[in-house]
Amino acid sequence: MADDVWRKSSHSGAPDNDCVEFAVADRYIRVRDSKNPRLLFTVSRDSWQELVAALKATAG
Repeated sequence: MADDVWRKSSHSGAPDNDCVEFAVADRYIRVRDSKNPRLLFTVSRDSWQELVAALKATAG
């Protein structure tokens, strides 16, 4: 986890840095809140892809 490269959406631009960040691991995606990076959860790549697709489909 120490070597994770954390990224955030290109649409993220909140002034207080209120962002969801993610890092790609071997078989999983780690997700965390930029304001509290110690709290994170892990999802499978398939679940992550489904989430991203659903968010893109509902983006206006």
